[in-house]
Amino acid sequence: MLDKIQLSLIHIVTQAATRALAQFWQEAWKYASEYYDKMNEIRIVTGKTEQESAAIGTSLRNLAREMSVSSREMAEGAITFYRQGLGDDEVNKRLIATTEYAKTAGLSFEQSADMITATVNTIEKDGRGMEMTAQRVADVFLYLGDNAATSGKQHCPIAA
Repeated sequence: MLDKIQLSLIHIVTQAATRALAQFWQEAWKYASEYYDKMNEIRIVTGKTEQESAAIGTSLRNLAREMSVSSREMAEGAITFYRQGLGDDEVNKRLIATTEYAKTAGLSFEQSADMITATVNTIEKDGRGMEMTAQRVADVFLYLGDNAATSGKQHCPIAA
């Protein structure tokens, strides 16, 4: 009787482990497929070669790791910025500013990207002729939020 119980327990544990492993691989495959689709989209939008796109992918994965976000989310953001005609350096700057702002203000990446992009594109230069970078816009929104004891997202004139 005890042997049958042990065999049943082993069978149940084996089935559960097999299902969990199968689900893990299925999710990993889906994630990788979506990520590489996004990298292909970046290659198409930018007109870069496969080698250049691979370098962008490595850069995006490293940046995602540094900022504790998914590489897929970073690739989605890069697509958004590359479609605006921005170069590699400006895309990286905007990815950093947008991710930092999203985390600090409690926004989604998409909300943060929309707010910063709309503001930068609307203002372009402030009254003193200084360029309005994505980082500067994010810093101003967060500064206003901190000093007014509100969230940074409430100070975007575009979001209102």
